[in-house]
Amino acid sequence: NRYKDKIIQNIAKTILKKEDNKLSQEQFAEIVGVTRQAVSRWEMGISAPNINTLILMSEKFNIQVDEMLKSRDVE
Repeated sequence: NRYKDKIIQNIAKTILKKEDNKLSQEQFAEIVGVTRQAVSRWEMGISAPNINTLILMSEKFNIQVDEMLKSRDVE
């Protein structure tokens, strides 16, 4: 549905910010304990990380979980 798609897109945008930290997909994946392919799918908005991974990302990259989930485009 539209709301779920927006959430996935927002998570993907947040993950793409990893480039600000100059991390490769492989480095990012290693930090959060997933495969590079998983990070690629998140970035493309095909899938989203599970809640445990979101929490870990929040801790490792100092990003609030709600910031990753919220989409200002959806009412």
